[in-house]
Amino acid sequence: TVSTTVVLGGQEFDGESAEVKATGVTSEEAATLKYLPKLTSVHLTDPQMTVEELIAMKAEMADISFTWEVTVANTVLQSDAREVEITGTYVDVAALKTALSYLPDLEMVFLNDCGVDNDAMAALREEMRSEYKVVWTVMCGDIMTRTDATSFMPIREKVYYFFDEDAANLKYCEDLVAVD
Repeated sequence: TVSTTVVLGGQEFDGESAEVKATGVTSEEAATLKYLPKLTSVHLTDPQMTVEELIAMKAEMADISFTWEVTVANTVLQSDAREVEITGTYVDVAALKTALSYLPDLEMVFLNDCGVDNDAMAALREEMRSEYKVVWTVMCGDIMTRTDATSFMPIREKVYYFFDEDAANLKYCEDLVAVD
């Protein structure tokens, strides 16, 4: 019998392999997956491929489970994620945009306490508006609120004196329909 072995991300997989889990796979290596006839699932971690190459490969291998994950700000993001939340970790906006580009089904990203100022977040939201919704938290006086909040009621937070200067960051809350 003829034995087939392919190398993916430094790991060897033989022709009997049904499942592949590999890290750092290049597009050249991924092209050899076709030599694994019993393959039922592929999961790639931090692939060294473009998102277009990954999506094309997933379409070509439609009869198997084909997923990948990328990491940004110490957070692992799955290729089939519709929503992403990153909390309490500094985020480099350029690295974030690159990582999120690998999530073709992404609808919303929520960033909380990630070290990015409100104006930079608003610029990111505007830039990515047609791709996915960008949500973050803002401080209004002593009250933290999400930018996708539909109502804002300081009394609900037991804040009885709310001043004009406390309201400045409400301008980032585009979904507000009620302020009381």
